[in-house]
Amino acid sequence: MPEKIKRRLAGVGMQDVDPLNLFRITWKNEPREQGGLFNRGNWIEFPSALTGVPARIVGLVGKHFPIGAHKVGAAFGCLVPRLVSGEFDPDNHKAAWPSTGNYCRGGAFDSALLGCKAIAILPEGMSKERFEWLRAIGTDEIIATPGTESNVKEIYDKCWELRKERGGAVMIFNQFEEFGNAAWHYTVTGGIIEEVFGQLSAYQPIGRMAQPGEVAALAAYLCSDDASFVTGSAYDIDGGVTLLR
Repeated sequence: MPEKIKRRLAGVGMQDVDPLNLFRITWKNEPREQGGLFNRGNWIEFPSALTGVPARIVGLVGKHFPIGAHKVGAAFGCLVPRLVSGEFDPDNHKAAWPSTGNYCRGGAFDSALLGCKAIAILPEGMSKERFEWLRAIGTDEIIATPGTESNVKEIYDKCWELRKERGGAVMIFNQFEEFGNAAWHYTVTGGIIEEVFGQLSAYQPIGRMAQPGEVAALAAYLCSDDASFVTGSAYDIDGGVTLLR
């Protein structure tokens, strides 16, 4: 990233409606609300005392995205390809973001950063703060549908109404049918998962994670007749982690 961009980011808050925050649509933001740059990723490992299993369980942390949720990235992956191809014209189209949750917020936020008009479609029973936030970032239209978070059908009923009433003037970005959603996750989320896996591997005594065949071989042996005289034995296939405990 150019140094001049980094210097400008120093004066931009994570939640600011500023096009510079497009650079922060990543899992690698420093956990700072103001002026943060980037790190190696935000993740947490859940201890066995909590999970009850010996397997290492890791979760990515999405709260350090703009809007406080990774859905801003999924929405970005849907909108930008249509912008680049010219299929979506900011002068003539509105982007409709149907969702009961953060995808709607992410789409409205991305639209604001990219100079596009947005329609937020979400249940009327969602929090007051969510509606206030959508108004504060300048969302062009906010449509409240009947129900609460479980009333998904109603938001898509409204999408069909908009298509019927406004035709091509509205482009519906349905996260469940947009290839850009999957493409963004495959590239960006998949990429950080691979990097985190590599970081965890560095903590293994032998410097890497196990390969499937290294576990399968012992399992196959224990299930075979060759292990007929094996009884009451426990085998640790963990690259030496047990020795460190």
